[in-house]
Amino acid sequence: MRLRMFALLLATTAFAACNGDYLPADPSLTGSWESTWSTGPRPFPGGARTVNEFTQVYFGDNHAFQRVRYLVDTNQVTIIDQIDQGTFTAQGGTVWARVDHSYARGAGEPLDNPIPQSVDRTDEYRYSVNGDALTLSPQCPPNASCIEPVITVYGRLRPID
Repeated sequence: MRLRMFALLLATTAFAACNGDYLPADPSLTGSWESTWSTGPRPFPGGARTVNEFTQVYFGDNHAFQRVRYLVDTNQVTIIDQIDQGTFTAQGGTVWARVDHSYARGAGEPLDNPIPQSVDRTDEYRYSVNGDALTLSPQCPPNASCIEPVITVYGRLRPID
């Protein structure tokens, strides 16, 4: 079910991206990736509960980029918490994701009616791919005060048969 929801969202991103003058995408980076972790008690529709949070990231051959954050409560109810869409470029172990569309649910509300956010930002990550594992480490922008970055490891998702 999660993979099908992600595939539907991914289709909209793929059509929105353009090839432009980008270098060919790194084939080891392209594809769909997923990371899962437990976040403990947090607001969830119907009250605070312990939930797991997982993120799916897509880097397309056409330089389409999408990041979807899901929340899953103790009753296995899954909601979409946030969607970021845009394009990406990658070179020398660094990937830049330019986010131009972002949608987030209201506090404690499901994402039935996404709330568009006006965004124009570029997220920078150091990345490495080792087989079916993608490691992303966010980079702190120049002249910014940042906490120690969280390094996230993603597993490659297989296409739906």
